Amino acid sequence: MTSNSELCKKVIKFISNRIGAYSQPENLVKWCELAKKTINYDKSPLAFSSIITRRLDKIEDLKGYSLMEKVRLVFIFSRRVSAVFVKELEDKKCVVELNDNRKITYFRSPDGLVFTSEHIKQRKLFKGKRDYDKNKTVVKPARRSQNVRKPKLAPIPEIFPNPPEVDDVEMGNEKEESAPDQNPVEFDDLRPAGNHDLNVQKPDAQASIQGNNPAQNFIQNLKSEEGVDLINGSIAHDNNEAQNFGQNTRNRVKIEDFVEDMQRAPEVIILDEEAEMRPLVFEKISLRKLAEQIETLAFNINLEDSFQEKALRAVRLFKANDQLIPIQDFNQLFNIVLKNLKSGRLQNPTGTSIKLCRLFEHLARSLIRPLGEFLMADTLKVLEEEIEKLKGSEEKIPLKTVQGKLDGLMLVITNTWVNLDE
Repeated sequence: MTSNSELCKKVIKFISNRIGAYSQPENLVKWCELAKKTINYDKSPLAFSSIITRRLDKIEDLKGYSLMEKVRLVFIFSRRVSAVFVKELEDKKCVVELNDNRKITYFRSPDGLVFTSEHIKQRKLFKGKRDYDKNKTVVKPARRSQNVRKPKLAPIPEIFPNPPEVDDVEMGNEKEESAPDQNPVEFDDLRPAGNHDLNVQKPDAQASIQGNNPAQNFIQNLKSEEGVDLINGSIAHDNNEAQNFGQNTRNRVKIEDFVEDMQRAPEVIILDEEAEMRPLVFEKISLRKLAEQIETLAFNINLEDSFQEKALRAVRLFKANDQLIPIQDFNQLFNIVLKNLKSGRLQNPTGTSIKLCRLFEHLARSLIRPLGEFLMADTLKVLEEEIEKLKGSEEKIPLKTVQGKLDGLMLVITNTWVNLDE
């Protein structure tokens, strides 16, 4: 079982790694809600935010954070600071001004970093954007695709649905759980991440993966290293399945806009031949999104901090200059990684390890599904089949091995990865 203290450390680390780009107060409850999508604690985000608040109120005792990271945490989440912490800042030649509630209203570091805010509750943001105010919701008419035509029907009274709770997070919505008296569940028992943000790029994007044929190069490298044929025809199988999968979708209608109001008059969908979906083999995925999911996976299964930081640096790098990789190439490479992971399992491994079945569940939830459930359907199917086979199995794999395989995967996908080591 994972203790409240350990969960609290993980949530604070999760949040701290993601607020570096923000300079105005943020909504802590919203951030706890986002963290719950990844770290499955058993309390509601509101209840857990109060636990985080108590930790931040003693920021000087927080271990493993730089002074600037501590300042950012207490400023972004409008927490009071003690005289001890202020003295520590002043000793480092920082300029600090507090309000009557001992919240930092002005901060300037020796290198010129400035934070300033009056900490007005109504102006709290989430991920740098104005927090949603459900009391000011206006129901707007949904935009219509050119491929949608209304039939001639009798007038139907317009129904205004209750405004949804808008959550500007990248993962799927889920109902809050409130169980303050229960013990926390195991950290590994995560809920599936959503796939709201597919981050799929079309082939006309300018960036592309480096190298002539990374999939084939990776195959040859693994054959020479491991001494076994890890692919055994799986690439041809993947190609055929991807082509068949693409053809099965050719009769679907391409919907251009998401219709926000669900309770509307019935509509007739007119199929447009030019709206046919492109074959799956031509689709590409963003390396920024892939790096984000690698970082999330590394965090969830407790890979080394150095690897987590490396993935985080990759996210920042690709945010400024993204690259693309064909889904077909990624699937081929990932299938090879899966076979390598299965070959590395042990009955009684030494050191830190994880059950192979649990690892595959994490791969599906934290890495593959967020890339797009439709686009990654074949890979998800393979993972689900492996998970079914491994149910009840006690076979484990060292986390060091898992980290090495993920590191190798990213190294083959992009030459940039090798330059991210500190």
